[in-house]
Amino acid sequence: TRVPTSFAAAEGTVAHTLAEAFVTGGAGGSMALMARVGQVVKQEGHEIEITDEMVNGAVLYGDLIAGDRAAATEKDKRTTQVHGAAEVRVKATSVGDQVRGTADYILYRKGHKLAVYDFKYGKGVTVEVEANEQLALYAIGAMDGPAGWAYDEVELVIVQPRAGHPDGVVRRWSASVEWFEMFAKHAAKAASATQESGAPLVPGEAWCRWCPAAAFCPALHKKAQESAMVAFSDA
Repeated sequence: TRVPTSFAAAEGTVAHTLAEAFVTGGAGGSMALMARVGQVVKQEGHEIEITDEMVNGAVLYGDLIAGDRAAATEKDKRTTQVHGAAEVRVKATSVGDQVRGTADYILYRKGHKLAVYDFKYGKGVTVEVEANEQLALYAIGAMDGPAGWAYDEVELVIVQPRAGHPDGVVRRWSASVEWFEMFAKHAAKAASATQESGAPLVPGEAWCRWCPAAAFCPALHKKAQESAMVAFSDA
């Protein structure tokens, strides 16, 4: 059974599409993007209006990456080439064969620095960048691929234009390659445990909130019943 996409998810998809188009040059520049404000896009059963807020978020995201790329290029023109790509399919083979995903943008210069960017348009949940597991797995997936593991620094970057955060709408966190190697080992053990027969289902708001199987998960249903019983008994 296919779970219907929520309005928020469809809105996020449209915002991501604009951001990707802008960062790759497919949007025709900021003025062309602004000209689309007011257009209505049909997305997964919903009618989503392109707003100033969407366009401003896309421009913020694209300008940030363009600035970082320019800085990396100017740092030392005699060394290795700077590589950057949007919507990169990555597979973290050092963690598990089924651990894969799509990074919004990856920028790297071998032997120097790798950066993984994530554009989040949601405003209901503020996402922390420090040791962010989703982005860490994307970084590992990039390093398990053509990017390789030879870096002085690996940086995770979250751009979340609509969610208030004391550190601002752009948040960065860096760690050594050694940190990511240790994280990969820890994640590999967790990934292996999920393949064991009788592996427990452990519901939690952080990872169940957007899960498409939430409506059918027996563990989540049981937790909801238990919570309702506690609330009723305390009334």
